[in-house]
Amino acid sequence: MKTNLKKLLVASAFLMTTVGMVGVVGAHQGKKGERLEEIKAELKLTPAQEKAFKTIQEDKRAKFKELKKSDLPKEEKRAQMRALKAETRAELAKTLDAQQLAKLDAKMEKRKAKFKGKRGERGPRLEKLADELELTEPQRNQIKSIMEDAKAERELILEANDSDRRQARPELKAHRQEVKGKIRAVLSAEQAAKFDAMKAKHKGDRKGKRKGQAKKGE
Repeated sequence: MKTNLKKLLVASAFLMTTVGMVGVVGAHQGKKGERLEEIKAELKLTPAQEKAFKTIQEDKRAKFKELKKSDLPKEEKRAQMRALKAETRAELAKTLDAQQLAKLDAKMEKRKAKFKGKRGERGPRLEKLADELELTEPQRNQIKSIMEDAKAERELILEANDSDRRQARPELKAHRQEVKGKIRAVLSAEQAAKFDAMKAKHKGDRKGKRKGQAKKGE
């Protein structure tokens, strides 16, 4: 009886996990479909253009994800990223007319500018860290290198997700935690405690700001 009950509980847990994963994947695919419909409407794509655009984007995402996983040196990875961007742009230029391409470029630049603006508000930067944590020169250089690598990785994540922050959110969140861990590893115990306090304060400030904006919108 106990064995059967145990099997039943394990089966139920597996079923719930599977259903949850299917729901997440379904929602993710739904968002991609919504974005394609949005671009289709804005650029007035023909059926042939829509099919070609979808193929180009899927191919780009796959290549950027592979590049992100690779162990290439950071400079070579960045060079390949630039080459992939140029390759994708060339493929789109063959598919879209000049007006459609200009509209798409403007849309992508707007997304990137929005992301960069939010990044500017986010997290203590190197100068602030150096001042408040009283970093040594070796620590400063190590953290600078970590931040430069992190920037390149963020770009890869975004490019693999069509510069859509909502779509890239789970990967970006995991990436931020990874970067935080790397920075903490460079710090002393006292500095790490201060660093955690700075991050917690910043997170609290952002939550307060969002609540204030929500009240204004009511």
